[in-house]
Amino acid sequence: GIGSANKDPEDGLAITERTLEEMRSAEFLGFQAAITENADFIMVSNVTAPALVEGGVYIPSCLSKDVIKNVLREELGYEGIIITSPLNEKSVTEYYTSGEATIMAVQAGADMILMPDNFEEAYYALLAEVLEGKISEERIDESLLRIYKVKYADLVVE
Repeated sequence: GIGSANKDPEDGLAITERTLEEMRSAEFLGFQAAITENADFIMVSNVTAPALVEGGVYIPSCLSKDVIKNVLREELGYEGIIITSPLNEKSVTEYYTSGEATIMAVQAGADMILMPDNFEEAYYALLAEVLEGKISEERIDESLLRIYKVKYADLVVE
Protein backbone atom coordinates (compact mmCIF):
# COMPACT_ATOMS: atom_id res chain seq x y z
CA GLY A 1 0.00 0.00 0.00
CA ILE A 2 0.90 3.65 -0.02
CA GLY A 3 0.13 4.32 3.62
CA SER A 4 0.02 8.04 4.34
CA ALA A 5 1.51 9.06 0.97
CA ASN A 6 -0.29 11.55 -1.24
CA LYS A 7 -0.41 9.09 -4.17
CA ASP A 8 0.89 5.82 -5.54
CA PRO A 9 4.61 5.86 -6.55
CA GLU A 10 3.60 4.24 -9.86
CA ASP A 11 2.03 7.57 -10.78
CA GLY A 12 4.95 9.85 -9.88
CA LEU A 13 6.53 11.47 -6.86
CA ALA A 14 4.68 10.08 -3.83
CA ILE A 15 5.29 11.89 -0.55
CA THR A 16 4.39 11.31 3.07
CA GLU A 17 4.65 14.38 5.27
CA ARG A 18 4.46 12.38 8.50
CA THR A 19 7.02 13.20 11.15
CA LEU A 20 9.54 10.68 12.40
CA GLU A 21 7.54 10.27 15.62
CA GLU A 22 4.32 9.70 13.67
CA MET A 23 6.07 7.04 11.61
CA ARG A 24 7.49 5.37 14.70
CA SER A 25 3.98 5.04 16.09
CA ALA A 26 2.38 3.88 12.80
CA GLU A 27 4.44 2.82 9.77
CA PHE A 28 7.33 1.36 11.76
CA LEU A 29 5.04 -1.05 13.64
CA GLY A 30 4.64 -3.36 10.65
CA PHE A 31 8.38 -3.40 10.10
CA GLN A 32 9.04 -4.10 13.77
CA ALA A 33 6.59 -7.02 13.69
CA ALA A 34 8.28 -8.45 10.58
CA ILE A 35 11.69 -8.11 12.21
CA THR A 36 10.46 -9.79 15.40
CA GLU A 37 9.18 -12.69 13.29
CA ASN A 38 12.55 -12.94 11.48
CA ALA A 39 11.30 -11.93 8.03
CA ASP A 40 13.80 -12.94 5.37
CA PHE A 41 13.02 -9.91 3.18
CA ILE A 42 11.77 -6.39 3.70
CA MET A 43 10.80 -4.22 0.75
CA VAL A 44 11.49 -0.50 1.06
CA SER A 45 9.01 1.77 -0.65
CA ASN A 46 9.48 4.34 -3.39
CA VAL A 47 7.47 6.78 -1.27
CA THR A 48 9.47 9.86 -0.33
CA ALA A 49 9.65 10.51 3.42
CA PRO A 50 11.53 13.80 3.95
CA ALA A 51 11.22 13.52 7.75
CA LEU A 52 13.49 10.45 7.61
CA VAL A 53 16.15 12.03 5.42
CA GLU A 54 18.83 14.42 6.62
CA GLY A 55 18.00 17.88 5.37
CA GLY A 56 14.44 16.85 4.44
CA VAL A 57 15.54 15.84 0.95
CA TYR A 58 12.87 14.42 -1.37
CA ILE A 59 14.22 11.02 -2.43
CA PRO A 60 12.46 7.67 -2.80
CA SER A 61 12.97 5.77 0.46
CA CYS A 62 14.54 2.74 -1.27
CA LEU A 63 17.35 5.00 -2.57
CA SER A 64 18.06 6.65 0.76
CA LYS A 65 20.89 5.73 3.11
CA ASP A 66 19.06 7.56 5.88
CA VAL A 67 16.06 5.26 5.49
CA ILE A 68 17.81 1.94 4.79
CA LYS A 69 20.95 2.15 6.92
CA ASN A 70 19.98 4.59 9.64
CA VAL A 71 16.35 3.60 10.22
CA LEU A 72 15.88 0.03 9.02
CA ARG A 73 19.30 -1.42 9.82
CA GLU A 74 20.40 0.65 12.83
CA GLU A 75 17.27 1.91 14.60
CA LEU A 76 15.06 -1.09 13.91
CA GLY A 77 17.92 -3.62 13.89
CA TYR A 78 16.98 -5.46 10.70
CA GLU A 79 19.69 -7.85 9.50
CA GLY A 80 17.89 -9.63 6.65
CA ILE A 81 17.56 -8.90 2.94
CA ILE A 82 16.40 -5.46 1.87
CA ILE A 83 14.85 -5.26 -1.57
CA THR A 84 13.83 -2.08 -3.37
CA SER A 85 10.34 -1.40 -4.60
CA PRO A 86 10.11 -1.62 -8.39
CA LEU A 87 12.57 0.87 -9.80
CA ASN A 88 10.52 1.19 -12.97
CA GLU A 89 7.87 3.26 -11.17
CA LYS A 90 7.50 6.92 -12.18
CA SER A 91 8.55 8.07 -8.70
CA VAL A 92 12.03 6.83 -9.68
CA THR A 93 12.17 7.01 -13.49
CA GLU A 94 11.11 10.68 -13.66
CA TYR A 95 14.21 11.68 -11.68
CA TYR A 96 16.88 9.00 -12.11
CA THR A 97 18.24 6.74 -14.82
CA SER A 98 18.25 3.01 -14.13
CA GLY A 99 21.98 3.17 -13.51
CA GLU A 100 21.72 6.08 -11.07
CA ALA A 101 18.86 4.49 -9.13
CA THR A 102 20.64 1.15 -8.89
CA ILE A 103 23.86 2.71 -7.64
CA MET A 104 22.00 4.85 -5.12
CA ALA A 105 20.05 1.85 -3.81
CA VAL A 106 23.17 -0.28 -3.36
CA GLN A 107 25.06 2.59 -1.73
CA ALA A 108 22.08 3.09 0.59
CA GLY A 109 22.28 -0.55 1.65
CA ALA A 110 19.73 -2.38 -0.52
CA ASP A 111 20.66 -6.00 -1.19
CA MET A 112 18.39 -6.64 -4.17
CA ILE A 113 17.23 -4.35 -6.96
CA LEU A 114 13.70 -4.99 -8.19
CA MET A 115 12.72 -4.27 -11.77
CA PRO A 116 14.96 -1.44 -12.94
CA ASP A 117 13.48 0.31 -15.95
CA ASN A 118 16.50 -0.73 -18.04
CA PHE A 119 18.15 -3.86 -16.66
CA GLU A 120 21.29 -3.68 -18.83
CA GLU A 121 21.94 -0.06 -17.91
CA ALA A 122 21.46 -0.86 -14.22
CA TYR A 123 23.76 -3.89 -14.38
CA TYR A 124 26.58 -2.16 -16.26
CA ALA A 125 26.39 0.98 -14.11
CA LEU A 126 26.75 -1.12 -10.95
CA LEU A 127 29.52 -3.21 -12.47
CA ALA A 128 31.43 -0.05 -13.45
CA GLU A 129 31.12 1.33 -9.90
CA VAL A 130 32.59 -1.89 -8.50
CA LEU A 131 35.36 -2.12 -11.08
CA GLU A 132 36.29 1.54 -10.42
CA GLY A 133 36.34 0.91 -6.67
CA LYS A 134 33.50 3.32 -5.95
CA ILE A 135 31.46 0.46 -4.48
CA SER A 136 33.59 -2.18 -2.81
CA GLU A 137 33.37 -5.88 -3.53
CA GLU A 138 32.97 -6.29 0.23
CA ARG A 139 29.75 -4.25 0.04
CA ILE A 140 28.44 -6.57 -2.69
CA ASP A 141 29.57 -9.60 -0.66
CA GLU A 142 27.52 -8.38 2.34
CA SER A 143 24.39 -8.54 0.21
CA LEU A 144 25.34 -11.87 -1.30
CA LEU A 145 25.85 -13.38 2.15
CA ARG A 146 22.38 -12.23 3.25
CA ILE A 147 20.87 -13.71 0.08
CA TYR A 148 22.81 -16.98 0.38
CA LYS A 149 21.78 -17.31 4.04
CA VAL A 150 18.16 -17.42 2.90
CA LYS A 151 18.63 -19.34 -0.34
CA TYR A 152 20.86 -21.97 1.24
CA ALA A 153 19.61 -21.72 4.84
CA ASP A 154 20.89 -25.16 5.78
CA LEU A 155 24.27 -24.78 4.07
CA VAL A 156 25.63 -21.26 4.74
CA VAL A 157 27.94 -20.90 7.73
CA GLU A 158 29.20 -17.51 8.90
